[in-house]
Amino acid sequence: MDTVESVRQQLLDRLEHGQLQSARRRLQGKAILVAAAFVVSYAFVLLGQVQPIAAAVGVVGLMAVAYASISAVMHDANHHAMFENPRLSRLVGYWLDLFGASSMVWCFKHNRVHHDFANVTDTDTDVQQSPFLRLTPHQRWRPWFRFQHLYAPILYGFITVQTYAGDFLNLFSRRVKNQTMDFRPGLVDLTMFGLGKVLFVIWAVVVPVILFGPVALVVAFVASWFVGLALALTVQVAHAVDIVEFHENKDEIPADGFVKFQARVTADVTTRGFRGKVLRWFTGGLDRQLVHHLAPSLPHTLYPQLQQHIEAICAEHGATYRSHPSVRAALRSHFRFLRDLGQKPAF
Repeated sequence: MDTVESVRQQLLDRLEHGQLQSARRRLQGKAILVAAAFVVSYAFVLLGQVQPIAAAVGVVGLMAVAYASISAVMHDANHHAMFENPRLSRLVGYWLDLFGASSMVWCFKHNRVHHDFANVTDTDTDVQQSPFLRLTPHQRWRPWFRFQHLYAPILYGFITVQTYAGDFLNLFSRRVKNQTMDFRPGLVDLTMFGLGKVLFVIWAVVVPVILFGPVALVVAFVASWFVGLALALTVQVAHAVDIVEFHENKDEIPADGFVKFQARVTADVTTRGFRGKVLRWFTGGLDRQLVHHLAPSLPHTLYPQLQQHIEAICAEHGATYRSHPSVRAALRSHFRFLRDLGQKPAF
């Protein structure tokens, strides 16, 4: 039976010597670059060195882009993909706490739940968004879902605020949606949880409001809304689309292998040319979502070298490779999916 470890090794066996180490160095360099871009743009805003208003908006935009890019780097780090030593990767992963989201909670719901049970209705917390959205055909229909393809983008922008507040409920209840957190948080995780929440409020809210007044809250919210929208769509076009499959519960998952399962519930997005490289850079390589699900502990800077082997791996395991032909096609597929699931079922 194929497993995430065996598939990872199959992919590594197809690489040339030194490619993994080189990819990790590129990821580490990217982490330094985006962190520096965020710190510098934040400092310029706070010091009032940006004039006129158009330039200020541009710098805030740069800060938001750096924020989103840091999220992509955190994603790799919390999958232990940045360094050979997983402890070093986890250390960088704690950066996520400084941006308002608990890396401890995120690792549970993303690494352990979503990756193992993507698009499984009763398990994958990513698809459990009722009563706001219907994201699988197995979920209860409600009348307002007829309009979900119209209001979903508005909701997506709130993902950063929802994550900040929801982490407290997750920690105190020891649950994420209907999934029990079956571990006891350690002292370091609890410390980073509390420290991260406090520091995030200080740098993102308190300091800007002291310096610029209530208007800073509006600017911060707008920036975070766009970041949330970008992050949500990056994930949704891979799983909440009409070219992938869904399961009602874990018992429904066919026992025909790890690769087949991940290929059924995951779609890539074909990106080309310079624009494709830019998109891939800012999304952390998640246009190649399948290779990420097959080998999450490998850095996204390695995905271009791995991609050429993905279809071969799928063929060897009897799996169907699924990919949107373009970003536009991926977005259309997602909103078409939302529209279709929003219709009242015939039975």
